[in-house]
Amino acid sequence: MTHSAVSQTVAQMARAGLVEHRPGQDGRERIVHGTSALTAMLPHLRTLWAATNQAAAEFDRELPFPLSSLLLEATRTLQVKPFRERIRDAEAVSC
Repeated sequence: MTHSAVSQTVAQMARAGLVEHRPGQDGRERIVHGTSALTAMLPHLRTLWAATNQAAAEFDRELPFPLSSLLLEATRTLQVKPFRERIRDAEAVSC
């Protein structure tokens, strides 16, 4: 996860009243704390997460090969050579 993605997610959660920021030990640090609203949601979130994992596992079993394995391999492959490099290489060949 990127810093930007985490920052945006935390900002959305703060706007929804799920987290609050508190000052850290220096001016650069902000500590994020869950609110009582977030705590109240946790049982439902845990149920949804378990259902999501179960549905994903069932989906994987129905495919000729697990989608989760394909995504893991795709991620590893893109870490070796990002897609933007692949586009640049393809563009160089086609010009």
